[in-house]
Amino acid sequence: MEEKRYQFFISSTYDDLKEERQEILNVILRLNHIPAGMEFFSAVDQEQLDFIRGIIDESDYYVLILAARYGSVDDDGISYTEREYDYAVSKGKKVIALVHANPDKIEREKTDKDENLFKKLIKFRNKVKKGRLVSFWENTTELVSKFQSSLVQTIKLYPEIGWMRGDSVISSPKMQKEIDSLKQEKQNLVSINKDLLEKYKVLEQANKNLKEQHAKIEHDMFREIEELKQNCKNLTNQIQRDVPPKLATESFESSKLAIESFESPKLATESFEFPKLAIESFESPKLATETL
Repeated sequence: MEEKRYQFFISSTYDDLKEERQEILNVILRLNHIPAGMEFFSAVDQEQLDFIRGIIDESDYYVLILAARYGSVDDDGISYTEREYDYAVSKGKKVIALVHANPDKIEREKTDKDENLFKKLIKFRNKVKKGRLVSFWENTTELVSKFQSSLVQTIKLYPEIGWMRGDSVISSPKMQKEIDSLKQEKQNLVSINKDLLEKYKVLEQANKNLKEQHAKIEHDMFREIEELKQNCKNLTNQIQRDVPPKLATESFESSKLAIESFESPKLATESFEFPKLAIESFESPKLATETL
């Protein structure tokens, strides 16, 4: 399996540290990693800084080289190098800080002649040294040695995402195992989905059958009610035709009396004989005639 390659963003002032930056870049390349820095960009300004921030975002580690210059400043008086550093820290990038041990011993032409810029450099150096391990150097050989050991140790302690060839990732045993696992999971989900679909179809058909049965029961009940109503109507008409008006009226009164009898036991006893007489009248035509 191919090793990961990490991207290192190199930040520093430029003119005074060209040689040192090149040595750091060479170390990164020798270890099969990816360098990124101002060598690949034009002179830094605010617009270019916005672009550089995107490169820092893509980088795994941030390398800062500080010597005796503060560097070009923006409208707020902050150097672009310090802006890059602050941005990298805000994004949680692991910083490999390489700070010159004795900036006062550096050649005059490689230092800030402006006293105000020198004060800002000292303040920046103190900020970098606070809260992190810093490697101090005095010459290029020492710088390279300190950086190489810091690089190896930082990767070991704080491994980042890094970069790999797409084909090497796919062909790795770990990735192939994960791919096979995902394929099996997909097959299981397809099978489960198929079973659920079949069950849904069964339930859908059962629901359809229930609706049809309900509609039929409702229709039959409506028909039976209509038939019952018609039968009642026919029976009423028949009674009105067959029973003489006077008897029908008396029968109605007797029915009313029978209902009231449930409320008065005495009345029920007194009225019992009349319904009996009405019933006997149907059995004896003569009696029925006498009754009329």
